[in-house]
Formats: sequence, C-alpha cells, structure tokens
Amino acid sequence: MNRPLDFSKVVYAELLDKDNKPVQQVKIAMSNAMGTGYINLPQIIASGNFLLRAYTRWMQNSGPVSFFEKQITIINMNNLPRLANADSVANKPSLAFFPEGGHIVAGVLNNVAYKLLSYTGSMDFIGYLTDGKDTVAKLLPNKDGLGKFTFTPAQGRSYTVHAGSNSEQHRTFKLPPIHDKGTAIQLSDENDKFILKGENNTADRLYHLLVHSRGHLTFGADITVNQGKFGFTFNKSELSDGVSVITLFDEKLTPVCERIIFKHPEVKLELELKTNQPTFGKRELVEVSMEAKDNGLLNDAAALSMSVFKLDSLQSVPKQNIYNYLWLGSELKGYIPDIDQYFSGGKNSATNDVELLLLTHGWRRFDWDKVISNNFEPEYLPELRGHILTATVIDSMSGSPVSGAKTFISAPSFITIFKPALSDSLGRIKAEFANFYGNQSVVAKSKTNGTTIKINNPFADVFADSFLPHLQRPVNYPNTILKQSINAQVQSVYYNDSLYQFYLPPFADSSAFFGKADFNYQLDNYTRFRTVEEVLREYVSLVNVRRRRDEVSLQVINPEQKQMLANPPLNLLDGVPVSDFSKFFEVDPLTIRSLDLVAKRYVLGSEVFDAILSWKSYDPVVAKHPVESGETKVDYEGLLLHRKFYSPIYSTLSHSEANLPDFRNLLQWQPDINLKGGVSSKVAFYTSDLKGRYAIIVQGISSKGLPVIKTGHFEVK
Repeated sequence: MNRPLDFSKVVYAELLDKDNKPVQQVKIAMSNAMGTGYINLPQIIASGNFLLRAYTRWMQNSGPVSFFEKQITIINMNNLPRLANADSVANKPSLAFFPEGGHIVAGVLNNVAYKLLSYTGSMDFIGYLTDGKDTVAKLLPNKDGLGKFTFTPAQGRSYTVHAGSNSEQHRTFKLPPIHDKGTAIQLSDENDKFILKGENNTADRLYHLLVHSRGHLTFGADITVNQGKFGFTFNKSELSDGVSVITLFDEKLTPVCERIIFKHPEVKLELELKTNQPTFGKRELVEVSMEAKDNGLLNDAAALSMSVFKLDSLQSVPKQNIYNYLWLGSELKGYIPDIDQYFSGGKNSATNDVELLLLTHGWRRFDWDKVISNNFEPEYLPELRGHILTATVIDSMSGSPVSGAKTFISAPSFITIFKPALSDSLGRIKAEFANFYGNQSVVAKSKTNGTTIKINNPFADVFADSFLPHLQRPVNYPNTILKQSINAQVQSVYYNDSLYQFYLPPFADSSAFFGKADFNYQLDNYTRFRTVEEVLREYVSLVNVRRRRDEVSLQVINPEQKQMLANPPLNLLDGVPVSDFSKFFEVDPLTIRSLDLVAKRYVLGSEVFDAILSWKSYDPVVAKHPVESGETKVDYEGLLLHRKFYSPIYSTLSHSEANLPDFRNLLQWQPDINLKGGVSSKVAFYTSDLKGRYAIIVQGISSKGLPVIKTGHFEVK
C-alpha cells in the first residue's frame, strides 16, 4: 500500500489556469520511483490561482480524477488581478449536491451532502430546502462550505433549494433527479466501529457488501433486508488505514450504492530534526541533521526531500503534505483548503467534519462495468524504459490513416536518438526514447510516398472537475509583495548564470543505440578539409565514395570479410537520417565534431542496415540539417535536464563579505535525500542577508509505503 513502484519512467507535470489551459508543461525522468523537476514561470504570466497536476501515462487509463493536483498561487507584480466586482455573476455562490450512496430515492430516508462553491471565498450563506411553500430542511454550511441534510422525498414531488448570503437576494438550485426505485444508505462513525443503515423500495432481499482499499479486498459480507430496511456493523480494526470504499451489490451483483470511509492511520513515522544552533546570523552555516526515531523507520529506508524557506505574511507552512495526501487527499476530488485540519486531532479529529469531506469531495457514482466484465484494455501503455513518442501516419490527400508505413523518428541531440517504426492498422506509430532530454525538435520521416506524420501531444487533454477560487487582489500585504519582487529581481540580475545550470541526470545513458562503434574519428585530431567528401576520402578508408554526375553513393567495406556491403549505410547527422548523400556533402565539415562507423550489418526493430555512419556536430540544431522530402519537423521538448540548485558557499571571510547582495528567500531545496534506518543524515547550507523566521520541511516516503513528514524552524538575526 502506497509503496514506491519503479514502473513508469516518466511523470508529466502541468501548470493549468482556471480554464484548464496549460501555462507550462514538463516531462520528468524517473529512476527507482524518484524524480526531480522544475517549472519556469513566464514573465507575462497573470497573477492568479493555478492548478499543478502530475501523472504518468499509465495513470491516464484511470482518468484525471487519479492525477495528483495541488493549488498554486502566483503573484506577478507586473500583472496583478483587477479588483473583483461584487455584482459579477462569476462571484455568485453555487451549490453542488451529493446524495449518500449515489442517488436520491423516493419514499425512503436520504442523506444529502452539499458543497458551497464561492469564487470569493466567502461562506456567508444560508439556505432552505422547500417542497412548494413548505420548508423541509435548513442548510447552514461549515466554515469550508460543506454541510448535509436528511429528508424523505415523496414520489412525484419537486424540491428546490433557496440559498444565498445574508447580503444578497437568494438564488434557486435544483436537487439531482429523484429516483422512484432504489436504495439509500446512511453510515455513521461510532468510535471504534462503523454502522451502516439503509432502506429500499425494491424487491431486493439480500445485498452483498464489499469493502476494499487501493485495489485490495478488505472483507465481504451478506446483508439481509427485512421489510425494506437493513443494517451492518463492522469494527475499524478490520479496515486498512486511510480511505476504504464500501460497495453494495444486489442479488444480481449489480452495484446499487457506494461511498468511501476513512480510518485514521495507526502508524506515523517520525524523524528527529535538529539544527546546529537555534539562531543564526547572516551568511552563516546551517547544518540540519535527520535521524529516524520511530521503530518502524529504524527498520526501513526512506526517500526524502527538504525545503528551507522564509516565512512571512504571504508564505506559510503548506497545509497539504505527503502525509495527508497519501492517506486522504489522493482519494478525494477537488481543492481542499485546509486538509491538515482533519489530522490535527489524531484519532479524535472531528468526525462530523471528516464525514462531510468524504460525502462531498469523496462522492462517487460507481463504474463497475469494466471490472465485472473483466474487459479492461489499457489505452495508454506504461513507459517502462523512457518516454514513448506517438504519432499517426496519414494520407496527404485524404487525411485517412495509413497502415504498414515504414517511418523514422529522431531528434537532433548530443545523444543519438533514432528509432524506426511501422504503423499499425490505424496508422499509429510509437518510438521509445530512453534518453530524450532537453529542448528538442523531432524529425519524423515516412518512407511511403504521399504520406505525412502527425506527432501526438503526450499530455492528457481531459480534466477533473477542479474548482479554483478567484485570487483576491493582495492589497493587505503590499510591502511583503514588493520585497519579494525586489528579491527575485536581485537574484535574476546578479546570479542568473548560477541559477540556470543544467546537467544530465546520473542515471541517463549517453551511449548510442548501436553501442560502441567499430571505428571512431574525432575530426579535430585530423587536418580539417573543406568538404565532407574530402573527409571520407582522406580518412575513412572503409567508406567508398562514388560520383555519377550529380548523384553520390556510399558503400562500406566490411573489415573482417574484406567485402563491399551491398546496400548503402544508414547515414545519421546528430541522430537524424540523411539519405540524400549529395545534400549531405553540402554540410560544412567544420561544424562536425566526430564520426562513428559501424562497419557491419545492424538490426534495429523491423529494419536491417548494412552499416551505420553517425556524425556528431558541435551544435545539434534541426535548422542546420539538410531538408529532405517527406519530413515532418516539430518542436518537441524532451525530459527535463536536472537543474542544480543554487546555494552559495560563504566558507571564507572574502566570500562572506562579498559586495553582491544575497536576497534568497529559499535557502535550500534538496529532493534526493536517502535516509537509511538507524543512520543519521546531514544537509548543510548558508543563510542569506534576509532576517526572519525560516521553516524546514522534510517529507517523503519509506520503502514500505509509509509517508514521512517533519517540520522545524530557526531564526536569522
């Protein structure tokens, strides 16, 4: 349960605006179930609330509700939001209703939860459920806009909610449809047990209860219906920690009701977090030591990250962390303002507030058709070794897909990225690139005349029903915003080169797909010639150059068999095939750094090459490559290069007294800490010129799947 799984090698991360339009999209390489990434914010980005979401290709089979989501607030001093108009329709609150179990059923007792959606954040709200002129129930939500009411609807009647704030005219909201036949349930949390009660107006006499958590069956039971009513009690000790799902099936194994329940986790892995002193001066060394003090973690290992940042009126310790996300938030939908409040009291947390959260953010209508029919065919394959680029071969005239087309997919790069692919019956092709890093361009070429290749967008184009409130103009903290803006500008002006240092991750493989070449030529070790043809004729004796009028042909001699290979070699320039040797000979050889020669037959996928010439330039840019017919060239970013976190070292007096200002708010970000049970780990960094209170947040997950979270503080004076 929640154990790190080294399954997918790529995570897709996006920053979405309120209209679900991507502001930035990145691909993050994973190794041993860990990865590090970053998102650069454009200078023109508007201030507002944004949604950060992350997912793998395999997760797309479960839809966007399974993606990680987190609300991010961005303030751009050059693009502040307008002051909200109180009379705007967009500011009016709206109500969403969530019948417990799935539906409202006539003639039986129903429990209906509701959620107030207020773009301004105001919860000044009151409502009434009416049946014509009669008031049936009163709606008074809690501070987060959540509430519930119970009623027994009459068949054929219409029910309306009149609601709004005390300062405006009430609006009218319709309830979900009322079903003439069905089953309604109510579940109550009674200390160490859950009690399930329900009613139906059908002929069902027996129900099958199934309780499962994260795909694992917890237990099942049969429930007898007596005069339309039924009940069942089960102990919390029988449940897994965190969220479980209760599903009720009828005698025909058709699901009739479903809801989630929550059991507060029994085990919390603790860290001991210490600094070498509680108070520091400017540009002084801080040493943070971590050590497991919990018996569970002493016999375990954990992958952790650490962030150290300045606290102020805008930036506080985030409410969402890996602990409350894995145990609760990952199973819920939508933005939860203060999810940590449901854990602050431990087992004694307010059960009513937790219940309202589960009934609204955890509401679901079951979709068991695929499970029962055992007919699950994944649309998206897992990326087991690296990024999978997908495309479609289409007929240039008709636009219809073309099957059986032979294609080449490549990207100009210091690493040789080249794959042949054969289109399937729907014209689809895919190419797996294990080491596709950096800002790239993709070149796709079809060997079938009259066809073009359409490169697919790898990011998901479906979205969960997430709610982002409007960002209120931050007029209460003008000085803090101004200071942070100045700090960011100072960093950009004085430390720009240090802030943007990139490198290949240590687990990246920079070798070519053909491994070690038979012969390697570093052209700077030879006399430089004016043409590529001269380079081959003078230095590469195993390549025979032939000219017939304006046509050029190349043949490679096998050094072992001493025979000329029958077919021309695969000729690659920075991984991009160039089959027109006449055009290739027009390339300036002074831009080429090296040549690898594979002087024997090589099999790659469905293609067989008699030999391979792989040229590497000093600057692999697609614009410098010869243009050939049938090629498709598109901008296509590869996996993120690792970015070095900038943290200056003030180990000598000259460094500490440097004239350059140091206005860092973020002192440390280390995402790859490996803590072994019983072993202390230490992270060191220096303070900046900014005085104040700083937070240290360490969080991660153990190899056994238990979340770890610890927060510490220190002062800079």
